[in-house]
Amino acid sequence: MIMAQSKKNDNSIGIGIKITLICVAILCVCGLVYAILNGTGVLARNTTAMTVGDDKISVLEMRQFYYNTKSSFIGTYGNILSEYGYDTTSSAFESQPSLFDSSTTWKDYFLSSAEASAKEISILSQEATKAGYALTDNDRQTISNYMDSLTTLAESYGYTEQQYITMLFGKNVKKSDVETFFTKRTLANSYYNHIIDGFGITDADVDAYLQENIINYTQVDYYRFNLTYDEASRLTVKAQADEMLSKLKTDGSNFDEVAQDYLTDGATFVPGLNEDVSSSTIENLNLNWLLEAERVAGDRTVVEDTENSRWVVLLFMNRHLSEDYTVAVRHILIRTDESTDAAAAEQQAKDILAQWQAGDQTEESFAALAVEYSADGNAADGGLYTGVTQGQMVETFNDWCFDPSRQPGDTGIVQTEYGYHVMYFVENEGVSYNSEIRTTLESEKYDEWLSAATGNYPTTYSRYGLAMI
Repeated sequence: MIMAQSKKNDNSIGIGIKITLICVAILCVCGLVYAILNGTGVLARNTTAMTVGDDKISVLEMRQFYYNTKSSFIGTYGNILSEYGYDTTSSAFESQPSLFDSSTTWKDYFLSSAEASAKEISILSQEATKAGYALTDNDRQTISNYMDSLTTLAESYGYTEQQYITMLFGKNVKKSDVETFFTKRTLANSYYNHIIDGFGITDADVDAYLQENIINYTQVDYYRFNLTYDEASRLTVKAQADEMLSKLKTDGSNFDEVAQDYLTDGATFVPGLNEDVSSSTIENLNLNWLLEAERVAGDRTVVEDTENSRWVVLLFMNRHLSEDYTVAVRHILIRTDESTDAAAAEQQAKDILAQWQAGDQTEESFAALAVEYSADGNAADGGLYTGVTQGQMVETFNDWCFDPSRQPGDTGIVQTEYGYHVMYFVENEGVSYNSEIRTTLESEKYDEWLSAATGNYPTTYSRYGLAMI
């Protein structure tokens, strides 16, 4: 009996070992299959990351949204990030806490932004299809130029085409995937512009909005003198401010002279008239007295800024609409960094400009060259920047755009910290508040449109799929 029982136990152990080995073998095979599928991109291409209505957005497509979001953000704010100690070239960057919310990582931030972009583009493209809206000839040419530019830029940077695509859009993304994605985005952008045009915002609409919100677009000219106080000296300093005020001429001609008599350790003063100060700045300085509708030239007062413990002597001179203007410009960026030859980049910029000058010298032909050669994030839009305000761009780029002699069709080459820019001046768009107001009105109407459309496209997210990004 004992021997029989022992034999039975041996058989049981043998069967257990066999089952374990079989399970291990199955897991190894499954792991190998997963590795192969994941390595070739089959898994990413056939796994859904999120669904918007009838549109199943694959992991592979979401990777392109993610990389676009990340590269665009770093391209715009890279210098600022470096000032905060971030190394955006480090593999550890994405796992570091976001500057906006330390409880989340940069990957969380980029992925959230990518999801929002994917959803909006999906809705726009599906709405375009429902409306029978098709790509225009210009849209198709933009797509063609963009795809050609991948080959050109890869060669210029010394990469194979696939290496360059992987660097831009992530692993497993092929050129055909990029074309499918870019075609979808182009359709969405084209339909977006179609929607905006359909709103029919008129000059009368812009003017009506201006009149209702005129203070927001107002600038003020005034004189100012600050006298700070502590709890014990508050009333004494107020008396000094009142005394100074009584000595001022209404035209401001003696303001600087009188101010000199009141310069103490608790006073701050910048001589001269404060000109063209925006209403938002005045509000931030707690000087709202200057914005009151009844103000006329020569009005003067002493106001208390309790937040900063000071009395402020003010002399109002003028209030007027902002005269700041915006420009539209196209550019082709030949990027330089530590690994590139600056002289070669400059020569390439000169060659591109010469190529344009040898052609029909139109804005359209310049835009085509931007699509083909520019390393900036707006290359797909022909290198176009609209609504550019004074001081928005880096110094040399800004100075070229806002040269008083600048005329539509002007070209040139500008060097910045990013590289060499082949420039094309499109136009002076006029006072900035016009474009700001038009953009505001369009955005309000578009947000209403998108909110209504979103209700028709239920959205679901796959944790498994998104974890593969």
